[in-house]
Amino acid sequence: MDMSEDIMRLNSLADAAAAQGDMDAAMGFLLRICQNHPQDIAAAIRYLEVLLNTEALHIADEFAKQARVSYPPDEQLLALCDRAFAAVSAYHRVTAQKADADGDFDLAYEHWSALVEREPDHPWAAAYQVESLGFSRQFPEKLQSMDLGKPRTRIYLTGCGRSGTWMLASMMQCFDDTIVGQEEVHFGAFAYLNEPHRVHVLKRMHNSHQYLDRIPAEIGLIYIVRNPFDVLTSKHLGKEFFVTPEAWELEMQGFRKLVETQRENLLVLRYEDLVTKPDLYQKQIADMFELTPQVLFSKFHQHATQTEVIAVSMHGLRAPNGSSIERYRQNPELLAYCKKIKPLLAKSLQWVCNTYEYDQTL
Repeated sequence: MDMSEDIMRLNSLADAAAAQGDMDAAMGFLLRICQNHPQDIAAAIRYLEVLLNTEALHIADEFAKQARVSYPPDEQLLALCDRAFAAVSAYHRVTAQKADADGDFDLAYEHWSALVEREPDHPWAAAYQVESLGFSRQFPEKLQSMDLGKPRTRIYLTGCGRSGTWMLASMMQCFDDTIVGQEEVHFGAFAYLNEPHRVHVLKRMHNSHQYLDRIPAEIGLIYIVRNPFDVLTSKHLGKEFFVTPEAWELEMQGFRKLVETQRENLLVLRYEDLVTKPDLYQKQIADMFELTPQVLFSKFHQHATQTEVIAVSMHGLRAPNGSSIERYRQNPELLAYCKKIKPLLAKSLQWVCNTYEYDQTL
């Protein structure tokens, strides 16, 4: 039997099987054509179409990988290969999202990781991969495996936006044998920070208040709190009142839960103390987390690395001072705004002011 007769015979068998609804058999005959006659692009196209139409996605994806290198360039075949790649990527994305929603973070991490491996430049898969790993059961084990032979101290810096978290991150560079992340990340990123330093420090994301109580106690937390009215009247990225009362209230609910549940390995610092008595509070940090100061906090601006984010968030590195404390009291417009929003802050304002000694009178 010559080549054309064999192809015709196998195609006829595939048609008959498909007509009877036996798609597994049909795919088997088409695969034999592809294996026996690798130059037959039409058979490859038909086989790939059947795989996709029957949602045999992983088989389609593997065949598409081979087809890209085994067959001469063909527009229809390459389009099907692209379709197979996109279908499998969508499968991993949808499965990961459902697993996240169901609280199965180990499964979510598996599928986000698969998507990141397939699409390293995906705009947000890597972020969800880090997040699902942080919430997964395997996260503590990963940290332990990284620490074999050299235990590390991990510290997560957090606090409401416009409270001085970037300043604190810059100050943390003053400790010896310490690496400080230069981006806002989920705490799961500790599993990707495999640097030789003994102390690893990362900084909060904008939504960290939603998961503060889920951070393992082995990771130290430093929460920086600031006068609520200074936070709520702070200008950032061209926005007059960057933190809204609603956002501040949600931040404080997460913070209060930490305090009232007496979260282990937690240090709360007031922004006002850090800018007026930086060296004293550097010692407090050092004592709690067993760190070794290399440069005084009062001189952090001479030592820290200035990044673009620092330039925007802090208007550049400068010596700590108290000029930003209660600035709203000297500005009639800001003071009027504080009086306007004060009733919206009733849930948390009294607790924060009473606990951390802020004057809420206006």
